[in-house]
Amino acid sequence: RDVIEGVHLSGSRAAAAAVRAGDVGRLVLTHIPAWNDPEVCRAQAQTVWPGGVEVATAGHRFDLPTAPSEVVVDDGAAARMFSSYRAAHPGRVFAEETAAVEFFADSAAKADELLDLVLRGQKRTTAGLVANYRADGEELPPVGSHRVACDGSGAPRAVLRVLEARIGAVATVDEQFARDDGDGDRTRASWLAAHQEHFAVSCERLGLAYTEDLEAVFERFAVVWPLEHADR
Repeated sequence: RDVIEGVHLSGSRAAAAAVRAGDVGRLVLTHIPAWNDPEVCRAQAQTVWPGGVEVATAGHRFDLPTAPSEVVVDDGAAARMFSSYRAAHPGRVFAEETAAVEFFADSAAKADELLDLVLRGQKRTTAGLVANYRADGEELPPVGSHRVACDGSGAPRAVLRVLEARIGAVATVDEQFARDDGDGDRTRASWLAAHQEHFAVSCERLGLAYTEDLEAVFERFAVVWPLEHADR
C-alpha cells in the first residue's frame, strides 16, 4: 500500500534487483517487518535467485573478503608492443590487425605471480570456462591468434600465440596440461582444487552451480615476443 510504488521490496523483487545488478555473489534479506514471515520472503526470493538465499537476524555478522586489486590494462602500450612484433616479421601473414589485451587471474598480485611463471618458461597452458566467454560475448580463442599479456600494473609484458585450443569438461584436464600450467605443485589434483576455487567465482556471477562437468577451453600457448622471453 505504498503511496510511491516500489519503495519496499518483496523477497522476489529483492532477488530480481540482485539479478539485474549482475556480478552479485550473495543475497541476504534484511529489514523484514515483524509482521512478515521471513521464510515466506526467503521462498519468494528463491523463485528468482539462482543460488542460496540467507535471512539476516539480529546480531548476525558478515565478514566480506577484500575485493581484488583491479587491473587496468594499458591498451595503447599493448598495441605498440604488438605492432613491434608484427614489424619484426614482415613476411608473416597475421589473422588479426590487433591482439586481445589480457592478464592472468582476477587480481593484480595473482596476475604478477602467473606472468612471472610465463616469463620464466614454467607456464605454457591456461584454461577458462566456455560459459564465461559466452556471457561476455567473446569468441573462443582460435589457434594461431595472439594476445598481449599484461602484469598487475596493466603494463604489457609479452605477446602470446595460441598453439592449441581444446573444449572439454573441466574433469578432462590431464597431468601434462596441469604440469605445464606451472602453478602450485603442478599436479592434476592441485590444478583441479585451484581452478574449482577460481571457476566457482565465475559461476556465482553467472548463476551456475560449479561442477567438473562444465565445459572449459584448454589452451596451450607460446611466448613469441619480446625476443628475450620468446620460446625457441
